[in-house]
Amino acid sequence: MRIGIIGGGIMGISLGYFLSRQGVEVEIFEASSELGGLAGPLTLADGSNIDRFYHAILSSDRYLRQLCDELNIADQLRFRETRMGFYHQDKIYSMNSMVEFLRFPPLGWIDRFRLGLTVLYAQFVRDWQRLENISVEEWLLRWSGRGTFDNIWRPMLRAKFDGSFDDVPATYIWARLVRMKSTRGGANQKEEAGHLLGGYVTLLKAMARQIEAAGGKIHLNCPVQKVIIEQDQARGVQLPYEVRPFEAVVVTSQLPIFRRLVPDASQDYLEYLDETDLTPYKVVSKEKIQNPDTLKALGTEDYIQWILEDTEQAADSPAKDFLLFITYYKLPDRVPHVPEECWTGGGYQKLGSEAITFEINNGEGFAANVPAKYLLFAPKKTGLWQGGERIPNLYFFKVNGQYAGNREEARLALNKNLFGRNSYFCKVELVFYRSSITPSKVQAVAAGEKLLGVILPILENQHWPDWED
Repeated sequence: MRIGIIGGGIMGISLGYFLSRQGVEVEIFEASSELGGLAGPLTLADGSNIDRFYHAILSSDRYLRQLCDELNIADQLRFRETRMGFYHQDKIYSMNSMVEFLRFPPLGWIDRFRLGLTVLYAQFVRDWQRLENISVEEWLLRWSGRGTFDNIWRPMLRAKFDGSFDDVPATYIWARLVRMKSTRGGANQKEEAGHLLGGYVTLLKAMARQIEAAGGKIHLNCPVQKVIIEQDQARGVQLPYEVRPFEAVVVTSQLPIFRRLVPDASQDYLEYLDETDLTPYKVVSKEKIQNPDTLKALGTEDYIQWILEDTEQAADSPAKDFLLFITYYKLPDRVPHVPEECWTGGGYQKLGSEAITFEINNGEGFAANVPAKYLLFAPKKTGLWQGGERIPNLYFFKVNGQYAGNREEARLALNKNLFGRNSYFCKVELVFYRSSITPSKVQAVAAGEKLLGVILPILENQHWPDWED
């Protein structure tokens, strides 16, 4: 059997190694000039290699140590005792013994007891899957208490996740408590951590040698353009100058890259990938425009109209459910209708209109200030009494690589390159109408910023064309 593997990071090389051991013929394609990906090396001025990101090896990592034995590189492992301190109010406190722990000033006796209880309880958790639906803050508050969380856990989580850890599940801290506790052994309960000489590239090169010795091939500087799909099966890879056939293909890259590599996959599968990438949002339904006159007035069939649910919001939150409506136009010659026209023409009156800016920073490297418009609609009066229904609507445009907060700005951006090869126009609209309680403007904007932190990277990387002025 021949299997193509896209990606020469630690996952791709490890997969290639274990498949080769089973007699499978593998061929690995890596776009860069070296193996490793995020686990790859940095080469210092003297020619020595170090890990690009530090990855500690613990004495309890028996599978990894067993792999090093198999590859005859166990003699390259180095371990040493580690020590721990905690920085609090301009002072470093050592925490390497029970006596030092009991003397730790920021924690009272009850807090110290609860901290120890948290570490102990984690060792007995077996059904870790249920922790996936509990936030790390909720779980730590439950077991450690407010004092311990504010003085110990919160500072560490803020440092680890660059200030924001709202979306981090409890499994994160559980896995680390269990892993670190397992390194302590013997009467002195000393903790050890280690590394491979030269970093993880030592392990990667050893596995690569075994792959090639078994008849496998590894190609560097060899980007794959797409996965060849025939009858919903991956049957090869498209390289710059040829198609290489395989009986199966494995892609080890991140999800946004993977999606770009499978443009010929079924629409259902592509939509599944899009939904998977929306965490913590759940797609409740996908609405289709049934009226042909409405669709004609829209001016495009390239749209999504999804009802989304924010699974992290309380059940009674007015911003828990909302409509996401995205329309896309290739080579447009005008700016189509805007929500003001659509809603007022559909029997609603506009109660308010205000220019806003979405300030987006998802904590994962994506940040943007997006100009937008906030609208508030209500049904037109039909009699003496009028219901209290209010519908917030927030929208903006992306036109030829530029964000625009209103129709005039969109027109200017479009006219800069009206007939460009990649000229495009896209409108993103959020509508809050599924709750009996109307979200305030602050709530609606905050909900919009949270959602855009998830969907804008997807739109930028997977849907909107590359653009150069």
